[in-house]
Amino acid sequence: MPEDSEKVMLGVKDIMRLTGVGRDKAYGLLCSKQFPVKMIGKRRMVHKDIFNDWLKGKEFTVR
Repeated sequence: MPEDSEKVMLGVKDIMRLTGVGRDKAYGLLCSKQFPVKMIGKRRMVHKDIFNDWLKGKEFTVR
């Protein structure tokens, strides 16, 4: 797959793959308000850079 078609937004399955957690934990992360999440249709999505920063320890303030 070409590099420019890399995903920008991550969903539950992407988070499961990246972190090795199960589906319930991945949904829990997306609902935890530990980082900004966007609703796209009925899907909760997080920007990959924000998620990676969060994994590295950056803290976010979510309203």
